[in-house]
Amino acid sequence: MASHTKVAVFGGTGFIGSNIIEELVNTNYVPKALVRESSISKLSIGNIEIIKGNIDDQKSIDSTLQNCEVIIYAVGIIRENIKKGISFDKVHFEYFRNIVDLSKENGIKRIIYISANGVKEVGTKYQTSKYKAEQYLKNNFDNWTVFRPSVVYGDPKGKVEFMTQLKEEIVDKPFPVPLFYKTNPLKTDQFFRSNPVHVKDLAQLIAKSINSKYSTNKIHKVGGLVQVSWKYMLKSISQVLSKKKFFFPAPISLVYLISKIFDKFHFFPITSSQIKMLKEDNTCDSKDLFEQYDIKPIPFSYNSILYLDIK
Repeated sequence: MASHTKVAVFGGTGFIGSNIIEELVNTNYVPKALVRESSISKLSIGNIEIIKGNIDDQKSIDSTLQNCEVIIYAVGIIRENIKKGISFDKVHFEYFRNIVDLSKENGIKRIIYISANGVKEVGTKYQTSKYKAEQYLKNNFDNWTVFRPSVVYGDPKGKVEFMTQLKEEIVDKPFPVPLFYKTNPLKTDQFFRSNPVHVKDLAQLIAKSINSKYSTNKIHKVGGLVQVSWKYMLKSISQVLSKKKFFFPAPISLVYLISKIFDKFHFFPITSSQIKMLKEDNTCDSKDLFEQYDIKPIPFSYNSILYLDIK
């Protein structure tokens, strides 16, 4: 596949997807994005072909796949809305399964799926839905790559992003900041360790993998080279915002029980499923992957999250 290859992108208006599209344009690919009519204004990047339509409509998908050689599926949600018919299984698995099936009829040569670090067969609905999508891809298509990023961060430009959520839902609030722990309140620095990866680095990996045999039929865990804790992230955000916050240890088991009560209410900032995933480490070693693609990843630091300090 040479430059100017057309790449069908699903989820192109999201945080990760929009950065992927920008990187594709910068590297002479031609992104072709399926976008809802109401979301077209979210894509203001140059050399991109936009198909107006919905991901649950076969004609829209066929139009998006026409003349493309590669699919990148970056559709994802972090919270369900069952009343509106939005579920993890439908968004992460069912829509994707349909696209995989249609790809064979449209001459697609390669499919790239953006999953998440920590997905598994038995886990939260978020984890299992992405795991099912991975398995379906592996069993039903010959040329594929799965990327499992740890925490992804970077300037959200108005989109949903993890560090911005922590800022708005925890640090900006006029309350003390909870430092979660599992059993020992003196070990809050051991809770939810992750390797945050900058969205620009993730987008580079994905674009460079399109023509790479190294990534063919592989699952790549993707994390930055700096491992941090929940405590470190929150203190770093507070430092960037120049906010003097009071931090206190909070048992994650109690927070989980409270979140179970408020799961159905979207005003509550976190779900019980998200709490379950926070209890698990989200670490991985991606040094060899970055070296393979000659990328020097942006380290998570005070300087790399200055975008949070928007007055």
